[in-house]
Amino acid sequence: MTIAVDLGMGPEVTAIVVIEGKSWPYVGTRRIESSRSTTWQPVFRAPDGTEVDHCPPPVFHLRHVERLPVGTPYPRIAERVREIGNGLERATLALDATGVGKAAVELFRGTAMSTWVVTITAGEGVIREGFSYRVPKRDVISTAQVHLQSGRLKIARDLPEAQLLLRELQGFRMTVDLRKTNEALAWRERANDDLVLALAVGLWIAERHDGIPGPIVSGKSELGWEEAAAGGWPGVG
Repeated sequence: MTIAVDLGMGPEVTAIVVIEGKSWPYVGTRRIESSRSTTWQPVFRAPDGTEVDHCPPPVFHLRHVERLPVGTPYPRIAERVREIGNGLERATLALDATGVGKAAVELFRGTAMSTWVVTITAGEGVIREGFSYRVPKRDVISTAQVHLQSGRLKIARDLPEAQLLLRELQGFRMTVDLRKTNEALAWRERANDDLVLALAVGLWIAERHDGIPGPIVSGKSELGWEEAAAGGWPGVG
C-alpha cells in the first residue's frame, strides 16, 4: 500500500489517497549459480497455479480519497496519516512537499512507514537525494495519465471525489506549461489539483519503491573479490 499526501499551503486543502498495487503473489526466491555469479531470482505464482520467475506490471487500485479542510495544521495532518497507516498491514508514505518547509516534512518522518518526499519542479530531470526526489511535473502527471489510459489504474466510481478526480486527471495536461522555469510556478494551478497531485505522486513512488521485486545478482571479479549487487527489492535503496 502507498499513502500519498499532497500538502496544502495556507488557504489550500490537503489531499490524502491510498493506493494498492496488485500483482501475482510473490512466493520466494530461486538461487541460480553460474561460474561468475549467483542470482537470487524472485518467484511468483501465476493465475494457473504455476510458479514463474516473471510477473506483469502491477495494477494500482485507488482505495481511499480524503481532503482535509483548509487551514488544517500540519501536526494534525501527520496524525491523520499515522491513523490511516496504522490500519494497513504495510505502507509506504509518498509526501508531496512542494513549497512547504523542512519542519513540516519532519513531522511525517516520525511515522513507522518508509517515507519518500517529492518536490515537484519545472526542470528536465529527476534528482534523488537520500529519501527525497525532485521530479519534473510532466513526469509525475504523465505517470498517472499513462496508468489510467493503459488500464493499470483502477478508480472505484463510488469513492468520494472519484468523478472529480477522473475529470481533473484527464484534463490536467492542458495546465502543464513546459516553458516555465521558475519552480514555484510548477505546482498547483487549479482548484482541484491537490487530488491529481496526491494520486500522481503516490503512483510515481509506488512504481519505484513498492512494486515487484527484481533479481539480485552478486559475483566475483577476475581478482576474486565480490562485486556490487545489481537489481534489488522495492523500497531498498
